Amino acid sequence: MSKVGGVGYGHQVKRLLGMMQEMDSDCGISAIADVRHQEIRERMKADGVDMSGISFFENADDMLNGGEFDGIFVGTQGLFVQKATHDFDYINHILGLKPITVCAMTSKQIFKGNKRAGMQCKDCEETSTCPESPDNLRRLAFEEPLGPYCCFAEDTGNEDSGSALIAYESSMHVSYSQNFFVRKKAAARGARFLGYKGTVEFDWATNRIQVYMHHTPRVESYEIDHAATAVGHGGGDATLLENFITIMQGKTQTSLSTLEDGLNSTLLCLKAKESAETGAFCQVRWPD
Repeated sequence: MSKVGGVGYGHQVKRLLGMMQEMDSDCGISAIADVRHQEIRERMKADGVDMSGISFFENADDMLNGGEFDGIFVGTQGLFVQKATHDFDYINHILGLKPITVCAMTSKQIFKGNKRAGMQCKDCEETSTCPESPDNLRRLAFEEPLGPYCCFAEDTGNEDSGSALIAYESSMHVSYSQNFFVRKKAAARGARFLGYKGTVEFDWATNRIQVYMHHTPRVESYEIDHAATAVGHGGGDATLLENFITIMQGKTQTSLSTLEDGLNSTLLCLKAKESAETGAFCQVRWPD
């Protein structure tokens, strides 16, 4: 039996732990560290989860000091960490360079308002006219609602968009932006890499790669079958989980995505978040 701990137990960590257990029932959750541990315990009980083998902790230090684990899942807050981390992962991998400085900013211009904290759409008097109400999302936008709560309440929290300017060790830089209210055909996710000989761009939404030659009138196009990328971060979740499980079980020592890579990407995200909060350029390095 592989013992796994979770630092933070939000939607993504819960989903990935569930996937892991579906892939290998010998992998079990033995501990959760989260300031909301009492609420999480109650939700698990309501969902019929067997909690007999799970210990709950207020923080990660107490959890790590309280037992031995074969693997740890870590979930953190902030949209640079939750979202940009995936983009920073592949950007850093493709560049093969280390980021050294970042400046960033965020804005909240759309999903803000004066609805009371914790407001649910079903309790709002504007549900018939609000474009984000469950009924209107289904009827007019042909979308399924993501949850019952009002996105124009006082406690919506996260920003609507964010941008970062990242300097790398070679003196080149990357300009990065993310937006959380663009949708449908306006939505895109990918990158454009510009070099002297050509430009390469790709879009995860269309699974298309375009290579633009700079010194010849030629464009090369490549398209990846959607079936290969339809589930879990372009198919990456299942691949990385399988690798994670085999490492915990001692069947391999080769990580497809190393701990160092993950820590470096997370550090970049945390420094971008710090920069956005302080308005300062931040060095991308661990404290001494």
